[in-house]
Amino acid sequence: MDFFMPSGQSKGSEDENLKWWQLSLIGFGCTIGTGFFLGSAIGIKITGPSIVLSFTIAPGI
Repeated sequence: MDFFMPSGQSKGSEDENLKWWQLSLIGFGCTIGTGFFLGSAIGIKITGPSIVLSFTIAPGI
């Protein structure tokens, strides 16, 4: 976890690079997250604050 160090010097530069599949998974997760929050915003705009109740009840079902 040398990326928290302000010196800017890292021990191994090759091991710290992201692989193509890791970048693909990050992009895939960002796409899903954007869709989820956009869908939530549209639902809140249409139904109002009552959707928060349905979001809290739904995982219990």
